[in-house]
Amino acid sequence: MKSILKIILFNSCWLLTAKTGGAQTYFELIAGGQGEEVCTEAMVIGSRYVFTGHTTSAGNGSYDVFVLQTDESGNLVHQTILGGPAEDIPLSATLTKDKKIVMTGYTNSFSSDQPFLCKVDTNGALIWDKHLTIGGWGFDVCQADGNNLFMTGHAGSPDPDLFFLSNSIQQEM
Repeated sequence: MKSILKIILFNSCWLLTAKTGGAQTYFELIAGGQGEEVCTEAMVIGSRYVFTGHTTSAGNGSYDVFVLQTDESGNLVHQTILGGPAEDIPLSATLTKDKKIVMTGYTNSFSSDQPFLCKVDTNGALIWDKHLTIGGWGFDVCQADGNNLFMTGHAGSPDPDLFFLSNSIQQEM
């Protein structure tokens, strides 16, 4: 029977694998213990799983982005922490056609909350990043046909407006 990967959140990142019938096969603490949260679904790359989220256990600021990679048994293979001096929180991530990860969310490491978009490899190494100089958050990102990224979010306060951004991956922001 094929295994299912599931994350349980409670101040730590826990990894549970179970057979499709529900029998537990593996349970492991894979990160932190001081306020971790997985913010995206698992991305499957070969026999590995990649998760993104935020942590207060390590990094440069109050919250920083993490990229975790596990093998199919749930063993931690690689972990990377990214972020500036304040909050950096991913809210969405997607696997691109070239097997890289693009994330969006918000940062206030540059002043007030600002949407960000960044691209990392599967080991979490930063390829490029961009924060928009508008107040707001990035909520979702996806790759359409070709090399275009599409990002949605909200901008402004106290009555935020929605925004939609499109950019070519080939431009590498």
